[in-house]
Formats: sequence, structure tokens, C-alpha cells
Amino acid sequence: MYFQPTKLALAISFIAATHAISGMAQDTTQNNREIEEVTVYAQKRAQSILEVPVSVASYGGDALEQAQVRDLSDLQQVAPSLVFNSSSGATQSIMTIRGIGTAGQNSGLEQSVGVFIDGVYRGRPGSALSDFVDIEAVEVLRGPQGTLFGRNTSAGVISVRSKKPSYEANGHVSLSGGDYGYKQIKAGVTGPLIADTLAYRLSATWQERDGYVENAVTGEDYNDKNRSTVRGQILWDISDGTSLRVMADYTETDEVCCAPVPVFYGPATLGLIANPSPFGENLNIGAPVQAFTPGEYVSPELNFAGGYPDIGDYKTDRNDSSPGDDSFIDGGFSAEFNTDLTESLSLTAIAAHRFFETQPFGDIDMTAADIWSGGRGQDITENSFELRLSHTGERLDWTAGAFYFDQDIDAEGRYTWGEQGAAYLSNVGLARLLGVEFVGLGDAVGQMLGTGLVNFGADGLEVNPAIAGTGTHEEVSYNSESLAFFGQATWNITEALSWTLGVRYSEEEKEADYVVASDDPFSQVDLLAISQSLFNSLRPLQVHIPVQATSDDYDDDDVSVATSLNFELSDSLSVYGRYAQGYKAGGLNLNGTIGQTPGNPVANLDTLQFDPEDTESYEVGVKSFLFDRTLQLNATVFYQTVTDFQVNSFDGVGFTLQNAGEIEGQGLEIDYSWNPTENWIISGGLVLQDIEYADFKTGSTTIAQQEAAGLQARAEGVVPPQDLTGETPNFVSDVTYAGSVTYLHELNSDLMLKLGTSYRYRSDYTTGQDNDSFTENDDYWIWNANVTLAAMDESWAIELWGKNLTDEEVINIGFDTPLQTGSLSAYMEAPMTWGLTGRLNF
Repeated sequence: MYFQPTKLALAISFIAATHAISGMAQDTTQNNREIEEVTVYAQKRAQSILEVPVSVASYGGDALEQAQVRDLSDLQQVAPSLVFNSSSGATQSIMTIRGIGTAGQNSGLEQSVGVFIDGVYRGRPGSALSDFVDIEAVEVLRGPQGTLFGRNTSAGVISVRSKKPSYEANGHVSLSGGDYGYKQIKAGVTGPLIADTLAYRLSATWQERDGYVENAVTGEDYNDKNRSTVRGQILWDISDGTSLRVMADYTETDEVCCAPVPVFYGPATLGLIANPSPFGENLNIGAPVQAFTPGEYVSPELNFAGGYPDIGDYKTDRNDSSPGDDSFIDGGFSAEFNTDLTESLSLTAIAAHRFFETQPFGDIDMTAADIWSGGRGQDITENSFELRLSHTGERLDWTAGAFYFDQDIDAEGRYTWGEQGAAYLSNVGLARLLGVEFVGLGDAVGQMLGTGLVNFGADGLEVNPAIAGTGTHEEVSYNSESLAFFGQATWNITEALSWTLGVRYSEEEKEADYVVASDDPFSQVDLLAISQSLFNSLRPLQVHIPVQATSDDYDDDDVSVATSLNFELSDSLSVYGRYAQGYKAGGLNLNGTIGQTPGNPVANLDTLQFDPEDTESYEVGVKSFLFDRTLQLNATVFYQTVTDFQVNSFDGVGFTLQNAGEIEGQGLEIDYSWNPTENWIISGGLVLQDIEYADFKTGSTTIAQQEAAGLQARAEGVVPPQDLTGETPNFVSDVTYAGSVTYLHELNSDLMLKLGTSYRYRSDYTTGQDNDSFTENDDYWIWNANVTLAAMDESWAIELWGKNLTDEEVINIGFDTPLQTGSLSAYMEAPMTWGLTGRLNF
């Protein structure tokens, strides 16, 4: 499905927006156009950006707040190299940099993009999605970073730093309100407990918003927000050069997320579920569907007749008895100890304990009928410890450290047939049986009747309604231990030229215990032993297959290196070259699909393991301050390969986890910030890239390719895979651009007016792992804006803001609708929203 964006946004480009996309700190006072020196922590210490041989962009906390960047999912609006996608909830979030990121829906998968908050690694993306409050800065590091970050970072790093406690007492509070019932409160206070010795900071945020997706039958809304976060800190300056910072945080949500909208109603939906059915009432469950425009799903392999509902209505087909639940709790505490052992040698130790719990459950057949419900939850506990020694000298700077990470996951999956599950199985079974040739069907029918599961009546196959409420219950207990030793040394050959060499060694040990119990009687029948015809016809419907308790383990180790040269040509210009290796561990499939077959409860362990993902990256970059330091311009050219890329794709019933052969990519990254006059700030970033599968012959097939392969091939699991070699991976745009223009106007000695606009452009890209064109977004622009009236002393501000002002209809993730051959659905990004925010600083 293609969605052509409008260009109406050009008409509002004069309106206000944030200057958050600076990627660099700056002084925006009326009398000073000069951009201040940019300090980044990409190498675990404060440095000028000219000294750092890494492609990095930094976004200040105040600017992020003005940009309405409320959490990591909003960060892509200001960081063009970052893409964030989320399907059915927080545990299925995907972050990619330079086109590299692993799809969710599997607790055993780690992220290619490592997320560190105050130096603490977050093992799963859901545990990093709490709302931002009192953020100092966010840095996006592009490319592998493993030689200084102890955990796996094969694609890049997002490093979030919160504001430290201050000995100067101050505080802030902001109140926001907007459409969709949006309300948010943010507050923070800091100050001394003991002068110059002990300080505290307490921060909190609460957010509530109605959902923007509506149930087409009941009128209920989904994709709402109802969350709160509290964070406390204590800073103890024990002595000169020695400090201890202790932090604790807790986040709780109560939300119904995420509801997809139908993109295309295929023959299975219209023939078996829709009310009325155009194919005959004897094949009809009788569930309502939305109004649609008749049309075809057109592909090179096969066309489907069906219809297109209007995705711009943001309406879903949903069984409201189990709409969906994505509530979670996330929290933990950490302690960071720093001490100067000598004038040139310092020690840092960071210890952390974290927990994350969620148990999503809801309608997963994406219809108003009560056919199939389920969800997979996670109860995650993480303990980590990092120890670093750092030396700063005239000629040699070095850092050496060790990192330990221990993670326990109790994953639980529940899937059940609903009250209309039997009707669905009967209708689909009849439709399939009518299309096959029966040999010796009489004996097979007799055996099936003897099970009490089916009956052949006047309307054909009828499944026993007692199947309602039966299903499967998966329990997986998982433990992962990682130990890494890393180090990096920089030899300052001259005052201008430096050479850096880093190495990282890591060991991974993972083990999992599986129990998959099922009381679905239909899925426990060995159809092949009864009849080849029945097996061919009904095997795809056996989705709740039990397996006896089993265990598996995975061990691996790796050595990664990085090296770079940095040459400061002047105090305003530097160039660098960098080579780096990245590594993301392989592991164990935790989604409960263990390769078992009906009638054989023995697990097939060959389907459980997947291999590690390895990255090689080459970069050449330049960083500069130009025009009397009123323009900062950074540019990086990169070439990158990823071998054994971890792919997790959905085929309409379940997920397939495998390793792609290789991804190859090259591109150009540009960041800029320009103050052409005392009143204007122009900033942004541009990514031009060419990313493709260099070798991927076993890609997932589209639904059209599966149907074209024929019934028996599907039943026997021998559908030829799709060769995606030479194709662009999903979520990857060739061009991404994010920018902003801000105008500052002093009304009088007490008042300031800020006007501007921020924008993001993406060229076309697919969102489905199988690269089905129906999951594609055409190129589009997203425009945001704000108008701010503020006190010159920054004591207060009132801001009117809007997001996605042209109301672009953007698919977040497109996928095959479960159990409905030929139908497609999509999770959508939010439509236009607006609001008013008041801020008070004291």
C-alpha cells in the first residue's frame, strides 16, 4: 500500500519549532552568535567533539523538551540516523542505526543498538521507554562501540545522561494539555543536604492521553498513555576527587496498546469472517468489518480479490472482550563511584540492579470475531557491574575495564481459541478440503469422527465448539551471563595527531528451560497418521502444539577491535579515520516454537539457536567550526558490513528466527548548526545511504508467494524461501533528513518570542520483514511546530505546539493479518496532535 504525503507543510514552515536537532550545544543569547565548544562523552570522558574520532550527535535536555521528545520513541524526530519502530507493545520495540536493528517479538533477542542510561545498560528495549525528565543530554553514537561500552553494540549506542544533583537549590514544574485528552505534569527539585558534601535531586512525571485508534464496532479507543515515573538521586562528594552517586527510579504504566488497523481485506476475511460474506453465508462467521473500497492485492506471484478500508480513519477491528494490554512496570537502582587515585589515574565503578515486568494479552486475530487471543509476557531481572581505570597523560591516555552482566527472564505465553474459534476452523477447513483431491477419505473421516473433534454435516466440516478456551501455555526460564574485558589507548603523537587502539573480549553463557503445555485437542492429533489429505488440509491450523519439558544452552566468545586516527588541523577543524568491529551475541529462541509436530512431543532443538551478529565498519569524517564559529558542520562517510544478521519475521501465524547471510551498506552522515544572525538558529542532520542484503537467499515469503506455492507445499513446510539478495532491508530509507529553523525575537527587556519549525523527511521504505510492497511507506515529511513566549530570565515560558501538522498517515509496521490469508494490517504512527505547555523554573 502506498501513501503519498502532502506538501501542505511548506505553508507552515514559518511557525515555531524547536531547535533541538542541533546535535551540538550552543549559546543562543541575542548578543553572541558564536557556537560554544561541544562537549561529548562518547569515549567515557568529557572531550571536545573535535577530539573524538567517532560519528556522534548530542542533543541537550532543554532542547529535547522543547521538541516534545518525551521518550526514546520520539528521539528519531531529531536524530536522522535513528529509526524507532514498535508493534504490539514495549517489548516489541526496534531501534536501528545505519539500517541495522533486530525485530522484537522474541525475549531471546538483544538489540543491535545498545541503550545506556546513566552508564547502566538496558538489556531489552521495553525497559528504556520511560518518560524523559531532568535529562542532561542524549548522545547517538553511530557504528560499533564495543571497546569502551562493555555490552554488545554492533550497530551503535544511545547514551542518556540525567542531570546530577546540584548544591544550588532550584526546581521546575511544567503542565501540559492537548487534544486526545492529553495531560502531563513534569517536576523536579534539587539542592544541598549538607553544603558542598551531600546533594539530592528528585524528579517525577505523569502523563495521560486517550488513544488515537478507535474500535470500529464499540467506539473504544486504544493506543492510549497512562504512565508515571519517579527518580531520586543522592550525590555524596566524599572528598576532593572522590564521589558516590546513588540513583533509583520506578515507572508504572496502565495502557491498552497496540491496536493495528486493517490495510487490505483479503478473501479469507471477506469470505470467512465478514458480515455479510460475498462468498456465501455457509462460510460466514458474521463479524462486522469496516467499509472498504473493492480492489485487488496485486503481486507478481498471485492476485487476491478484496477491499481497502481507509487507514486514515485510524479504526481497528477488535474483539473488545480482550482488546489488549501493554502495561508494564520498570525500575531499579544504581550506584556510581568515582575516585582519583593519582593526579592522572582515576577509577570508576558502576553497579546496578533492574527489573521489568509486563504480561500483555489481547485479541490477536485482528477481527471483531472472538477467534484467537494471546500474548507473551516478560519478567526480567538484570544485575550489572562495570569497573574502569582511566589514565590521562601528556602522551598517552588509556582506559581499561571489565563488565559483568547477569539477566534472568521468566517468559510466559498464553494463546487460546475464542468462542468463535470452532466456527473459524470449520470454515477454513471446509474451504481447504473443497480444494483437494481425497484418496481413501472415508477411513480418514471415520477416524476423525472417532476423536470427537469434528463432524461432517450438511454444511461440511464442523469442529466441536468445546475447543473454545483451549490453547497453549508456554513457560520459559532463561539466564544469560556475560563477562567482558575492554580497553582503549590513545597515543598523542603530536599536539594535533592522535592514534587510538581498542580491544574487547567477551564471553556469553545462556541457558533456557522450556515447558509448552496445550489442552487444545485439535492440535494434539497426528493428522499425518490418519490421512495425507487431512494433513495437507488442516496442519496449518494446528497452532497450539504441546511439547515435553526440555532445556538448551548456548556458549560463545568474541574478540572485537577498533582503531582510529584523529588529526586536529586547527582549533576549529579536525579529520579522522576509524575502523571498528561490532558483535552481538547469538542465543536461544524464547518464543515457545520448538519445532515439535502433532503426535510427537519431543522437542527439535535445531530450531532453538541462532548465531551471533558481527559488524565491520569503516569511517572517514570531518568536524569543523566555520564562519567565525557561527556554523558547526560535521560529516562522516561510512562503509559497513554485517554478517549473520539476526532476522525475526512474522508469516501470519508465527515468527521465524534465523540469520541472514550478509548486509552491506555505505553512506554519508551530516550534522550542522548555524547561527546566521543573532535571531536565527538553523540546525539539523542528513543521512544518505545505500543499504542492501548482500546475501540473503532464505528470506521469509510474502503471503502471495506462500499461496502461489500451493496447499501441499505449505502444509509440508516446503514453500521455497524468498531470495532477498540485493534488496533493501525493511525500515531503511535511502534518504533521511531532520532539521529545524528557529527565530528569536526580543519583545522587550523582559519578554522573548520564539518562532520556528522542525521537520523530518524519509524516502520510501518497507516495514515488513518480507519486503511486501503492501507494507511500504512512500516518501513523506513530518512537520512539527511551536510558538513560545518566555521570560528573558528563563523563569517561565508558555508554549503552543503541534506535531505531525499535516496529518501524515505513516505505517509503523505492516504485517500479514493472523489466520487470514491474503489480508494485511498495520500499526500506525500517531496522527496530528497539538497542545499547550507552561513551564516554571524557581
